[in-house]
Amino acid sequence: MNEPTSKTAIDGVIPLHVVTGSINLLCSLGLDSQILLQGTSITESQLAVDCSCTQIVPFSELITVFDNARQHGNDPDIGLRMGRANNLGVYGVLGYGMLCSATDIDAVNLALKYQKIILGSHVSVSMTLEHDRGVVRVSDSLPRTRARVFYMEQLLSGFLGFNRSMLGREDLLHEIRFDYGNPGYRKAYEKTFSCAIRFNAPFNEIVFDKRVLGAQLPNADPETAAACEAICESRLAAFDDEKVLSSKVKQFMRGHWEQQPDMADVAAWMAVDVRTLRRRLLAEGTSFRHVKNSVRRDIAVEHLRGTDLSMREIAALTGFADASSFRKAFYRWTGNHPSYYRR
Repeated sequence: MNEPTSKTAIDGVIPLHVVTGSINLLCSLGLDSQILLQGTSITESQLAVDCSCTQIVPFSELITVFDNARQHGNDPDIGLRMGRANNLGVYGVLGYGMLCSATDIDAVNLALKYQKIILGSHVSVSMTLEHDRGVVRVSDSLPRTRARVFYMEQLLSGFLGFNRSMLGREDLLHEIRFDYGNPGYRKAYEKTFSCAIRFNAPFNEIVFDKRVLGAQLPNADPETAAACEAICESRLAAFDDEKVLSSKVKQFMRGHWEQQPDMADVAAWMAVDVRTLRRRLLAEGTSFRHVKNSVRRDIAVEHLRGTDLSMREIAALTGFADASSFRKAFYRWTGNHPSYYRR
């Protein structure tokens, strides 16, 4: 595992209130705010911001806070404790929208649609259904450090708190999978999740009984849910503003990667001509080539972490003729060699 966290390797953004909310929660668990703020650009006065704050900060600020908590916390399982102490309130208007949704699946779909306003640029969540089970997968492009382990601990254990907020229960879990090794306090994991725990898995995932998705939520309020979604839509625009289009292009390309969609394919999907798509991407300060390279980078990181494929095989998957070209491009994209992301 590589230490320490490099801020240059974490170049995305995240809402300020997510970082300050994490600091305040950690302080309630006994940590000192001045210690948590070390190495960040966030001040004590900013800790008073609430979930209505739309300011964004570098994603590296959150990872620095988590690294400080990991190093100075009294308990090694502080990340798990932090997640358990979480509730839908930390999601702000998105959390209220989820709470007021008609069913659990409505709440989940709302969270998936607007996850970026909470998770920021480096982390995403998806869900698939397999027979009688559902699988929530957390994907990320964070360097493999102990701070990343902390991040995953608080995020996945936090999902239990959200479930408790919505349903008043947190059972129906089958298994929790982590893509890293046992950090040394497995019993704390077992106590936290009360289900099968699997380390060194290909991905970070929660496996649950999909029947829970049909559960009616006790606080259902269609009007409030609709109002919250409208605010989430504006927050998404405020958070990433001109980059929403790039995200849509990226999502389409990920979903159709095997077909290797070109710019004409994406333009057709968006019902615009190529010139318009090029102009809109340029207005966002990017290009189709840049978006495609970001998709290639994400796919490469996912396979480097989750599979045993060779460099040559990953190079082919990402559209390179040979491993050497892939390595050069990967370093240009991330500032790190592919081996940096290998388990």
